[in-house]
Amino acid sequence: ISSLNTSRVWFTSPWNLHPCLDTTSNLVAWFSFIWNLNPSRDLGHLIYASVAPDLIWTARNKLVHHNSLLDFNLLTRIVA
Repeated sequence: ISSLNTSRVWFTSPWNLHPCLDTTSNLVAWFSFIWNLNPSRDLGHLIYASVAPDLIWTARNKLVHHNSLLDFNLLTRIVA
């Protein structure tokens, strides 16, 4: 799975979520970054930040273990 394809998933986020080394050095840092991103009661960004990595990881596993490619246009629409 290319970083270009996974970047498309992140860039569709209405919260401008772009994982980088500063925010993704470990899981605690990632969730701390996400939690503090939007102090409002709207938790949509938390849901997005939880679902997107799971979908990307699932797509990766399908590619590696089943040689099954995933349509990233479809994935982007699902997450958005």
